[in-house]
Amino acid sequence: MYLAGLLAKSHAIRSFCLLIATVVIIVNPQIAEAHFIWVAMVDGEVRVYFGEGPQPDKAEFLEGIAQLKVWELGDSGFETIDCSRVVDADLGWLRCSSDGTRNIEIDCPYGIFRRGEQAMWLNYSAKYYPVDGRMLDEPSGHLPLDVLVEQTSDHVQLTAYFQGRIRPECEIEVVNVDAGTKTLKTDERGQIQFEALAGQRYQLRAKVVDTMPGESNGEKFSATNYYCTVVVDVPAAGTISSREPSSATDNNIQPASLPVGLTSFGGAEMGGRLFVYGGQMGSAHEYAAEFQNKNLYALDPSKSGSWEVLSTGPGLQGLALVAYRDQLYRLGGFEARNAQGEKHDLHSVSGFSMFDPVSGTWQSLPSMPEPRSSFDACVVGDFVYVVGGWALAGEQPPRWSESAIRFDLSQPNSTWTALPAPPFQRRALSVSFADNHIYVIGGMEPSGETTTQVNIFDVEQQQWRVGPELPADGEMEGFGSASINVDGRLLVSTYSGRVYQLDADQLTWRSVHELVPARFFHRLLAVQGGIFAIGGANMETGHILETERLSFDHPSQSEETNR
Repeated sequence: MYLAGLLAKSHAIRSFCLLIATVVIIVNPQIAEAHFIWVAMVDGEVRVYFGEGPQPDKAEFLEGIAQLKVWELGDSGFETIDCSRVVDADLGWLRCSSDGTRNIEIDCPYGIFRRGEQAMWLNYSAKYYPVDGRMLDEPSGHLPLDVLVEQTSDHVQLTAYFQGRIRPECEIEVVNVDAGTKTLKTDERGQIQFEALAGQRYQLRAKVVDTMPGESNGEKFSATNYYCTVVVDVPAAGTISSREPSSATDNNIQPASLPVGLTSFGGAEMGGRLFVYGGQMGSAHEYAAEFQNKNLYALDPSKSGSWEVLSTGPGLQGLALVAYRDQLYRLGGFEARNAQGEKHDLHSVSGFSMFDPVSGTWQSLPSMPEPRSSFDACVVGDFVYVVGGWALAGEQPPRWSESAIRFDLSQPNSTWTALPAPPFQRRALSVSFADNHIYVIGGMEPSGETTTQVNIFDVEQQQWRVGPELPADGEMEGFGSASINVDGRLLVSTYSGRVYQLDADQLTWRSVHELVPARFFHRLLAVQGGIFAIGGANMETGHILETERLSFDHPSQSEETNR
């Protein structure tokens, strides 16, 4: 065995730098300046090189990477693999125990490097992607500096992460034999793109300098230089790659598209099935009774098949649908009392009904205290919470809701109770929960301005407070969002297509996915087999029929800091 084990989780790197008992001291500055770890497929085998590029260099230099650790993506996640040393004359490299069909990641803390009076710690990372272009959609967490790669037919897109967070202004050197060398910097999303020539190999090297000083084995250093290299082999035909899910719980079944385009509808999950009710089927701002969906649709995403109509009811949009125990609950919304081509006559409703999937019937429950649409709701414990929205009443000016209410679903004959008044008025928002707190996310204010503001209601303390604002990605970012709690973590999908996760500290939003195409006035729903973006519209293309399965099942493993 050549490899020595070393924990390489991103937040443990500095502790390692300070506590490691033995240090590799680089004695030749010229070697350190030009040598990096590279992993690539060469002559039918996966090789690890330590040199200026993915070519063999002097075998003696391999002593400097004795702390190397290598992971390969298997069916149940990343697993460590071994490498053996190969020497040909005075040249050397490492041969990995891999057939080259899976993603490989390497991390190696190298040691202290001195340039004159200045000393710094070096940390090397390297990545390998199979030539078919199957890429991970999120960082694994192994590498302190990580670069994700996505290929299309004419370009390569890179996303840099440092210590698990998106890294803007990250310097990445791109080397190609025909195109030469260029040094690029990532944008505010940590991304760059460059044109890709079919059949060509690109050598990528990212660099980040952490100016935090440290000490190792009695020797001080002033900074840590992190490097990550990636060898990208563009297929000869320039084929478009697919991203590989980071969780083995994903499956190959393509979830069915909605039978009709819908926005502003209700959505819920129950018993492993996805449910959708109501919604707008017409063009933007085209309201008529004919354009309001009256069907309750259901889909089992673990099976092949289409959405099934379970029942019909009133045509509504701007409503909420929640699940509790074995029933669905429909709340509010507005109805269009005009026909197509007639003057709009829109009225919010206060209706509250329960659907029993066994009997296939709806049962009326105590109405909400006032009509309400363009709001949202979520269930915490036995209670459904309703926040935001407004009341439409034909030609009268809309009345913005100033209240938040809840209902005990375990007591169907009980009454609605008011919560402490929210310190805001907003509609076209989303509502979800995390850790016994209700999160009210984004929306539009009475002034007509959209907002990325987040407010939090403490269920136990019965108090409101201001939460972490959504990252700003355009003035519409908080408008028509969708949010959901998945395994205790809060996810929000926004107008730009970004899907953000609330960090465990409840103070930070991290980007974990990007919907393609971006959508708003949609729903995020989750079952054991995955997380799904359903319905909604895109400002450029209109209604979106396709159901997109998000490419991660454990949102806590993906990250981007709200900067």
